[in-house]
Amino acid sequence: MEKIKVGIAGTGYTVGIANNHVNGYKACPDQCELVALYDIVPGRAAQWAQEKGLEVKIYQTFDELLDSVDAVSICTPNYAHVPLVIRALEKGKHVLCEKPLSTNAEACEEAVRYAKCTDLVKMIGFSYRGIPAVRWIKQQIDDGKLGRIHTWRETLGGCRIANPDVKLEWRMQKDLSGTGALADFGCHILDLCDWTLHNVSGRIKAVQGMVSCTIPERDRIFAEGRGAVTNDDSAAFNVAFEHGTLASFMVSRLGVARHTIEVYGEGGMMLFRDDRPNEVETWFKPLNGGYAGTAEIVNVPQDLIVEPWFNAEAKEFLECIRTGRQPDRSFERAQYIQNILDAILRSSETGCTMMKMSLLTNSLTDVGLKDLHPIADWAAENGIYALDVGPAIAMDRNAFEEVLGQGKITINAMIYCRNFLSEDPEEAQMHQQALKERIRFAGALGIDKIVCSTGVTKDAFVGMGFQPEKSLAACVELAKVFLEEAENYNVRLCWENCP
Repeated sequence: MEKIKVGIAGTGYTVGIANNHVNGYKACPDQCELVALYDIVPGRAAQWAQEKGLEVKIYQTFDELLDSVDAVSICTPNYAHVPLVIRALEKGKHVLCEKPLSTNAEACEEAVRYAKCTDLVKMIGFSYRGIPAVRWIKQQIDDGKLGRIHTWRETLGGCRIANPDVKLEWRMQKDLSGTGALADFGCHILDLCDWTLHNVSGRIKAVQGMVSCTIPERDRIFAEGRGAVTNDDSAAFNVAFEHGTLASFMVSRLGVARHTIEVYGEGGMMLFRDDRPNEVETWFKPLNGGYAGTAEIVNVPQDLIVEPWFNAEAKEFLECIRTGRQPDRSFERAQYIQNILDAILRSSETGCTMMKMSLLTNSLTDVGLKDLHPIADWAAENGIYALDVGPAIAMDRNAFEEVLGQGKITINAMIYCRNFLSEDPEEAQMHQQALKERIRFAGALGIDKIVCSTGVTKDAFVGMGFQPEKSLAACVELAKVFLEEAENYNVRLCWENCP
């Protein structure tokens, strides 16, 4: 089997992530060969390679590196990710890009659009998914061990920058990094929480955030004097999920001793700390009962363990290249997480909870907008993060997947209000068949709710009004027609008994 030739762009001035990528590739010697390095600062890549004992070719331009490899890791400052990603894809190279994809969600858009035009592997560096304990926790939650999830609490950060003598790095400057600790650490823990809980807790529907910068100036690296720190040193934020789960987070580059996770649900609790990546402290209980006994330590099964856990990311990247599979740590996923980070920042600036309010598309289709793309764009531009999609919008799967993939909005529900109880059997059958098609369509896209008005039977009309209770028995029978279909596709039907 021919080895995949890999290069790395960006070696870092201080604690660059590139070293983790080197170790990840070196752990897969049968699959790949690290052959090339590039850094924008002349001489830095050569010095770095010498310090690490790497026998690789040093290139003076990014294009020269791309010409010598099959795949590339992008380990540069955040602002440079998108242009380098696009250039690599243009040159036909598979890409593993460090997180975040860019400085804000809008800046991610060009890379997301370009990525959809190629079958090359595009992966974002949400490496913390490789932690064995976290993977095991997700398995237990997906299997229903904890039932409904009540709360999630997570902390992550570092201590190096707590020293005021650390100089003004790119990650402390908004134009180069975007946010600070929120970008560095927040994107990891949001991804972990949402990835772990999504199947049980649903979508994130609201966020609150606060950020602070408590070391506002530092010595410049490449110039004399002091410079301003223009992004956050620390951030605290909360998110609310669709099915009631509340999650709270603390990130800081000024001192966090441990990456910790606590998750509590109907079936007990699970606790993780990063100095024990292969263990989970558990205290399970009956879903409808109380706690008894004591907590115990569970050792994660061996098949979930990759040592060190960061190497799981490189392993998956290489496997995707070999198989042609696209990773779920995609650029669309990166933009989705970035949209949430942007909302947290807006919350910190305005003091408001950022709600994922739903817009009923009928309000725009009535004025001539019937294409899902411009409706989604308008909604996102006006601070609306979810759509209730009415029947005037065509069930175009490609359009729905593109809009959902962009991460700007979610689709809260599909709306289909028709007279299912019509006395005309052909009309009733037509509407019922159309609803079944919408159930299948919604289920395939992960849209878990359809809202319907059922119509009413003729005898329910009284004068200018109606008495819905007279149609109740017919509505119950109607529901039975769709229940099996809805359960098969994991779609909830919300009935409204009205004309």
